[in-house]
Amino acid sequence: MNSRVLPIFPLGSVVYPGQTIGLCIFEDRYRELLSDVHETLEFGTYLISGPKVAGRPFRRSPVGTIVQIMGFQPLHDGKALVAIQGKQRFVSRKWLKDDPYPKALIEETPCVGNSVDQELLHSTSSAVRALRALHSEVHVEDKLDKSCPIEGSDKSLVWQLAALAPLSLMDQYRLLAVSNPNDRLRLLSKLCSDRFSDYQRLMNMSAQESKWSANL
Repeated sequence: MNSRVLPIFPLGSVVYPGQTIGLCIFEDRYRELLSDVHETLEFGTYLISGPKVAGRPFRRSPVGTIVQIMGFQPLHDGKALVAIQGKQRFVSRKWLKDDPYPKALIEETPCVGNSVDQELLHSTSSAVRALRALHSEVHVEDKLDKSCPIEGSDKSLVWQLAALAPLSLMDQYRLLAVSNPNDRLRLLSKLCSDRFSDYQRLMNMSAQESKWSANL
């Protein structure tokens, strides 16, 4: 595994390899981070969690994602819009002093395993689509595309399915932390099944409450 010191940008979300998201940079220290990586165009992201309490830092997740800057647009007020794309997982081995932004000694941790189980890939894809459809019924204000087309190599398809599944933030992180794509598919399938059951119970409770209300 390759070890190196990497500038880190904390996020309240998970970025998967191959996934593209946008950031709004407004703090001076992170504008300095962007300036420092102008040659490599790479930095790391990790998930922060826990309540924000004065004098107490957020919890830092040990597994993060190396990202590459794909686009940069400065704004008139000193802020900047940045498009980043996930490249590869990493594990932080040592957190360095925030001077001025976070840095860590990291090890790159590419996915292990040579092949993706096609039957497992297909069944997990069906589970993700089913969950997205039910999610749209429960959360009518958050309609999701039922087709959710995916393409690319088998390993990239696994990451795309993880990104498409409407799961909790910590479940998304659990998927990032898994190094083997087949193990990730198994976990994703289980998480989708659990969330599907939760939604069904919620819908049954709502239907029962409506029935009671109608009988009053």
